[in-house]
Amino acid sequence: IILLLPGTFLHAQQESMNFNHLSLEDGLSQTTIFCMLQDKKGFMWFGTEDGLNKYDGYGFKIYSHFPNDEQSLSNNSIFSLFEDNEGLIWIGTNGGGLNVFNQISETFTSFMNNPNDSNSISGNIVYTIFQDKKGAIWVGTSGGLDKIIVEEKKGVQIPGNLNKQLRFKHFKSNDGDKYSISYNRVRSIIQDSEGNLWFGTQGGGISRYDGKYFV
Repeated sequence: IILLLPGTFLHAQQESMNFNHLSLEDGLSQTTIFCMLQDKKGFMWFGTEDGLNKYDGYGFKIYSHFPNDEQSLSNNSIFSLFEDNEGLIWIGTNGGGLNVFNQISETFTSFMNNPNDSNSISGNIVYTIFQDKKGAIWVGTSGGLDKIIVEEKKGVQIPGNLNKQLRFKHFKSNDGDKYSISYNRVRSIIQDSEGNLWFGTQGGGISRYDGKYFV
């Protein structure tokens, strides 16, 4: 027993962890954090209930919605953050659709649902954003799953890429189609080693997409 004590003590020491705290006093805009991202430049991004926060290791820069500024964040409640292969930061909001942030001009382009436009995003609550191995970006919303289609002429211009535009291809749940996605609220996305995409839904379980069908 005596011989075991030093090893046990050392193990307990190794298990101890110290945390540093960042709060409103440090410049954080809100204490409820829904999502986090470290970009390719090393900056930390935090999606809060009241604004997008960028942290450089010393202080925070806050990005907020301003009603009279169309190039500001479309909604202050941030549910998801993602940086794509080209370094664009995509922001999913709780009611303001999808935003893309141009780090050069520090402006936002928003994509919101328009019932009269079949190319618009399916829902204005964006839970998750994912880029697959082929470079396609998928968006899980409150109204269905969307795949972003980049093309020359239709859609809304992408910040930082003046020659390309985008539209949203919809994948909706259909009770009469057993190969459709199981439910329209898509909360999480991942791709496995064989290239299959997996979608976690809120109330419909898991759907797997093999490139042709959902199973």
